[in-house]
Amino acid sequence: MKRVLCVLLALCLLLGALPMAAGARGTNRYTDVLQQLISQRIGSKNYGNMGLFYDLDGDGIEEMLIVRTIENTKFSGITDLSASLYTIVDGEAVNLLKDDVLYTDVGGPTGYMAVVEKGGKTCLAIFRENGGTSPPSMHRNGSCILYSINRLTGSLTKTNTATYGYVMEFGNKLHDTSAKIDGKAVSYNQYLSWVKTMKVKATVNYTEKKKYTFEDLLKLAKADDTGDLPTTTVGGFRDVRVGAYYADSVLWAVDNGITSGIGGGKFAPAQTCKREQIVTFLYRSKGSPDVAVTDQFTDMPKSQEFQKAISWAVENGITMGNGKGRFLPEKGCTRAEAMTFIWRAAGKPEPKATAAFEDMPSNPDFSKAISWAVENNITSGIGNNKFGPNQTCKREHIVTFLYKAKDL
Repeated sequence: MKRVLCVLLALCLLLGALPMAAGARGTNRYTDVLQQLISQRIGSKNYGNMGLFYDLDGDGIEEMLIVRTIENTKFSGITDLSASLYTIVDGEAVNLLKDDVLYTDVGGPTGYMAVVEKGGKTCLAIFRENGGTSPPSMHRNGSCILYSINRLTGSLTKTNTATYGYVMEFGNKLHDTSAKIDGKAVSYNQYLSWVKTMKVKATVNYTEKKKYTFEDLLKLAKADDTGDLPTTTVGGFRDVRVGAYYADSVLWAVDNGITSGIGGGKFAPAQTCKREQIVTFLYRSKGSPDVAVTDQFTDMPKSQEFQKAISWAVENGITMGNGKGRFLPEKGCTRAEAMTFIWRAAGKPEPKATAAFEDMPSNPDFSKAISWAVENNITSGIGNNKFGPNQTCKREHIVTFLYKAKDL
């Protein structure tokens, strides 16, 4: 891998600018990425391509940053400089940032991307500046956006956003017009000071003379036969990473047929868990027994499995709906409701003592369920001596609660 990457780096960026991630090996690791780009046929023939490899999130797999010159879709003869970011998840190419235009080459605008360290985080920094000259002064507006990768979800998020504007009179007299960092007004000099606190770890070499096509890079990537990429995901889901607190719970849920995600290779851990979903997870965890569909609720979902799960839950005293002839299947399940469903499914065991959370609900079933869950290490609350009974549960929470309660 090092041999191939060194060749790639010699072609694409300033040598020595980036450290090689330990254990970052793979068989044809960037073939899928490059094939994906080639299939788009954007910038692969007539324009230049530059890039670098860097492990942004520390998972042992380098992301591929690409800067390419592409033809402007609106104006003939005008080109755009665009930035893209790709990663590999269990051998498949995943696009995190696609063709984010750094600038349109009409003379004057500038832009570049770099890997920087800011506030203890490794980030992708994208800088832009544009403006014009009207003697006796020139006007400039620009921005800097920092992106980081959440190692546990693989998602790209904006860490910081800064913008600025200034007028420079001939004679170098500077006038601030506007500057903001994460929405807070600052001076242009304060913006510059903020930028100076970044430690540049790697940058694309924009001065590379030769123009390389993606096909050139593909040939080099195919020469790599140094081993397999590390597995970074769990259960076949791109958004559940090894090391996430809920990873074992998701794997258990998949292995036991409790969930297969939301489709498209995603589990959606941060998505709100609906009432119809939690009773279905519970129903499946009990072996999906046959049950007659209830006519108790007027808002039963169309899905037959949801209907059976809700009917089973009613039959076993796990839920009675909202007391007004409705189940509210699409409503987000609260933490108090989740604990109560799980507690009732376990046979409503009597807790030894009442949990000491300061926000314990007055409903006796809620109180018993929460206390039982604490005693059995299913939950320890949300911190600061609070349980958060009215907070809605995420899917990552529900599978974790179910996993911890599976033997009770």
